Amino acid sequence: MNEFGRLLREIIQGIGSAFLPSPERERYARERGVDPPRWSMLLGIGQLCGGLPLFLYGGLTFMEAAFHAPARVLLENWWPGLQSTHFQGVTMLNWFGWFMHPASWPLLYLSLVGLARCLAFAASREAIGDPVVWAVVRLWQRLSSARESRTLLERLGPPRPDRISEGGEFDLVVLSAREKPEWGPGTTVEHEERFFQVVGREFRPDRGFESFAYLLDEQDPAEIIRRLVRYTRPTRRNSD
Repeated sequence: MNEFGRLLREIIQGIGSAFLPSPERERYARERGVDPPRWSMLLGIGQLCGGLPLFLYGGLTFMEAAFHAPARVLLENWWPGLQSTHFQGVTMLNWFGWFMHPASWPLLYLSLVGLARCLAFAASREAIGDPVVWAVVRLWQRLSSARESRTLLERLGPPRPDRISEGGEFDLVVLSAREKPEWGPGTTVEHEERFFQVVGREFRPDRGFESFAYLLDEQDPAEIIRRLVRYTRPTRRNSD
């Protein structure tokens, strides 16, 4: 029973990895030790072998039901001048009608995704995530990011001038009501002809709200500057 449970868990995790988009797929595979390309290929074979026959069978069933009325019209109005091309035209129209029918779309989708998985594995041994799952994941991430941004802005409050404090545990602390994306760890900040290196960032209370506190230490003149940002003194200066 334990062996069956382990095998079932491996199958579920493998198929799950094949549905995920990148980079979520790579992270999922590292955490669970699965091989997404192999499972993507197996899933693609199943989708192609299942979706394509059902799509063709559905099309033939649809055409059989839809062929009688056009055939009757042809026989009533074109006989005896009927040719095979007339019936071929009706067949093409019926296939077009099946393609446009909503019942064919899931089957066509399965077939195309399965074919894409097989081709990707054959060409580059790569996995392909499911397009619908990709869209849902990206939409959820976008909504979550927007919600987090609104929450952060509520914590930070309105825009206001930076505050600077010197001394203490760090040589320079810059309190900013907005994030400074270019001030990453190791960045050199030039301020009043002195050079400081960003060593950390945290949130601190500031004027009834919170601010980003950028923690800087003065940089050794002999140290190589890899990324330089010039910082202008704010219009007001306060000491904590």
